[in-house]
Amino acid sequence: MNVVDFKFGNMENEMIFWKDGDYEAQGGFFIRNNLKEFFQTLIDAGHEPVGIKVDMESFNLEVIVKVKE
Repeated sequence: MNVVDFKFGNMENEMIFWKDGDYEAQGGFFIRNNLKEFFQTLIDAGHEPVGIKVDMESFNLEVIVKVKE
């Protein structure tokens, strides 16, 4: 499986995570979640989220944060 790169969208509040490869793709499928609240909890604790890792077997998400200086 290829490594997934993330690419920044046109808007400063949008990140698109894209699997490497040569294929056509389409959007339009959405799932409700509590990531917004979870991210805010991390931010309130002084962390800066910089990425998301997706486990393709369990579909669990790991939020990656910037190392504190």
